[in-house]
Amino acid sequence: MSFQNIDFIWVIIRLIVVLPSLVIHEVAHGFASMLLGDDTAKHDGRISLNPLKHIDPIGVLCMAVVGFGWAKPVRFNIGKLKHGKGDVAITAFAGPLSNIALAFFFAIIYCSLYGAFSYDGAAGIVLTIVNQFVITNIALAVFNMLPIPPLDGSKVFLSLLPDKLYYKMLYIGNAGMIVLLALIFFGVVDKILTPPVIAIYEAFYAIGDIICAPFS
Repeated sequence: MSFQNIDFIWVIIRLIVVLPSLVIHEVAHGFASMLLGDDTAKHDGRISLNPLKHIDPIGVLCMAVVGFGWAKPVRFNIGKLKHGKGDVAITAFAGPLSNIALAFFFAIIYCSLYGAFSYDGAAGIVLTIVNQFVITNIALAVFNMLPIPPLDGSKVFLSLLPDKLYYKMLYIGNAGMIVLLALIFFGVVDKILTPPVIAIYEAFYAIGDIICAPFS
């Protein structure tokens, strides 16, 4: 990839969208963990909206340029959680759930603005950014729910395993990352993600239109 092939306006828009989306995702993990009895994230300063507490610079740059990236993982101590692996699953699920909530919120914002503005000038940029919040957060939620370590979905689905097998599977994150990267490289992840992302995207806008119709 050369610099000539990079659309820097889209990079800026993605950064505007990705930074708060990743931060809220990580804060949701930490806040859920704290509510369930583990104060590790709080002591690490991860229950904060300060991007510097959460962002991996390379991960954010990759997300902005190529659409795939990461933030610093939130640490947790399973020994402090009240219900062990069940609480790990809830803590893991809190991240994608926060992205779904953000996507729905911005879908409502988009529907409320669309009738009043056109895609011209500054208004068009605002609508584009709001729409990107919807798409990006849905994609983040669906991607993170894939049952492949170290993604959040793996912690949710692994909680269904017997305890002995569960604790063994927690330590295969590195192998899981290799599998995940291979699936991304060969385009398998895109094929898996596209149908649910489109379905949720269309459903959110359909609901948004219904909610905003009386005010238009």
